[in-house]
Amino acid sequence: MSENEMQEQAKQTAKYLVAFMGVELKRMMYPVELKGDALAGQLLGVTAEAMKQRRARGVYRDKYHYYKKSDKIVVWFRDALLEEWSYQNGSKALLSS
Repeated sequence: MSENEMQEQAKQTAKYLVAFMGVELKRMMYPVELKGDALAGQLLGVTAEAMKQRRARGVYRDKYHYYKKSDKIVVWFRDALLEEWSYQNGSKALLSS
């Protein structure tokens, strides 16, 4: 293995580890169930309005990503959101390890 290949492998490994640590930190910082679009949006780095629009468009599935406690209260599942986030950001292997 040449030096360039080793450097490239090291960069890929470091990128993977940083992404993995980010997901694990979010798991530790946020509860399993997130009450409201604002907290779920904060987890993903988007606004509450963006979460509401994504829910309305069907990006997130009822009973998998969230459930409605009442007409106005939406409870999100942290792990389902993190899984979706990792797939969208090209880190599919993060949650399986």
